[in-house]
Amino acid sequence: MFAEVILHRRIPAKFDSFTYEVPQDFALNEGQIVTVPFRNQRLPAIVRKLHNQKPAYKTKLIETAASLVLPPRQMEFAVWMSERYKCSFSKVIDLFIPEKIWSPSKKIAQKNSELEESAKKNETQIKIPDPKLQTLIKELTSTSDLKLLLEKIPLPRKDFYNELINSTPEDSQTLFIFPEIFYAQKFGEGAEQFHSGLNENKKAEVWESVRTGETKAVFGTRASLFLPFEKLSLIVVDYEHNENYNEKRQPNYNAVEAAEHLAKIWNVPLIIISSTPRVETWHKNKNITWDDKEKLTPITILDMADERRKGNFSVFAEKTTERIAANLAQDKQILLFINRKGESSATLCTDCGEVFKCEKCNGILTLHEENLLKCHKCKIQIEIPDNCYKCDSINLKSIGSGTEKIEKEISKIFSKAHVLRLDQETIAARKLDEKTLNKADILIATQIIDKPLDLPRLKLSIALTPDFLLNMPDFRATERVFQILTHIRHLTQNGEMIIQTFLSEHKLFKNLQENRMEDFYEDELAARKMLNLPPFN
Repeated sequence: MFAEVILHRRIPAKFDSFTYEVPQDFALNEGQIVTVPFRNQRLPAIVRKLHNQKPAYKTKLIETAASLVLPPRQMEFAVWMSERYKCSFSKVIDLFIPEKIWSPSKKIAQKNSELEESAKKNETQIKIPDPKLQTLIKELTSTSDLKLLLEKIPLPRKDFYNELINSTPEDSQTLFIFPEIFYAQKFGEGAEQFHSGLNENKKAEVWESVRTGETKAVFGTRASLFLPFEKLSLIVVDYEHNENYNEKRQPNYNAVEAAEHLAKIWNVPLIIISSTPRVETWHKNKNITWDDKEKLTPITILDMADERRKGNFSVFAEKTTERIAANLAQDKQILLFINRKGESSATLCTDCGEVFKCEKCNGILTLHEENLLKCHKCKIQIEIPDNCYKCDSINLKSIGSGTEKIEKEISKIFSKAHVLRLDQETIAARKLDEKTLNKADILIATQIIDKPLDLPRLKLSIALTPDFLLNMPDFRATERVFQILTHIRHLTQNGEMIIQTFLSEHKLFKNLQENRMEDFYEDELAARKMLNLPPFN
């Protein structure tokens, strides 16, 4: 018998696999980890295929075989990943097996006290019988197919997850997938987690506990898709719209699509959760809604063109300033959302109209406090020039507002308020720690605030001219504005939301204000169909 093996080593793609002879006393399985001679080395490898076809060349013998075997369903999944994403099997298989599993140590092979404690926590999760949640779960898990759960109001996630786990058989496993480590750590507290933030030893421990069936529920990022489940009964993909579900390195897979295929392999339900699913997901899936019209945060749209006509050239509408003052007086928190960093959105020449752009990506350069023009995409920065590079005019003007300017303006108006700015310039030093965030009276944030945060004091959120985002050269621009504004609305529970805009009649803002989610998606689908854009191309 012969074995086609994949070496655990970087090799040219044309040498994706090698054939070795299986010793007569070996009982090998596909997916088993073995040791093979390769040149002057002994390398770990995984058996991809067993066959009886003797190659034309002389073969070497497999030397040793470990007891670890990748389950058949995961091997099937790995083959699909390789074919679907046009990637060598050797690169794909590295997703499925942590580094320490290739060369296991006694420490990893044995169950330690940390793993026992984690398993105990997982088994003793608090059971909160909630008839409404139980009815919802019954509807979501009644058949083994994909269902989309729409959040019109925030879902009580921890209770929902517990109810899901409790609804599955005791000897089964549930997988919860999130777009970032932050989400997995927040919602997976007390349960087993799997993500890139773990050290290699811990990854191996979790991998082994999943393979043996000791771990009943896993909270992880897209990497958890590749764990060797023993008896998977349910997959949940939360915050489906998040772009982090797209892997940028090879294999360039989409985790939502991969989860859908894994659910088909296991013939188990797949639940996708989002308040703003991608247009493609909305189009193809059966929708189940979590809704309560009485709890929807009301939205007020303020026309900034009217403010200008009234002589108000401030960043803030008159009513906005009034509402901020009223909320501060009641010790309530305010969120100011603006998706531009720096002092201003752009610098232009008032004579020829030329806007200063990045010479590398052609993106608009943003003015910062230190008189530097920065490209936030390419990380390029230049000193603000004295003259226009096109017409040589000295009449240069900064327009629009960024987070730095907003911080200055709001601190002047409300000097006693504790103001906290959150953008890429500050977030390295100020991690999204909920305790720190809750101490602030006013938060100024870019899209970095798009996280599942608990902000109980937040009762007023203000979107400062999101018009700029609508004009981005991207067919998903409207969809992304819809997603971030809906998220901010969800953060502002039992409060109010204000949208300041020069496009007060834009359909997007009207649909948000009047709670017409379905109309937004139908409008988007109609526009994309006309232009032959996803999901129609």
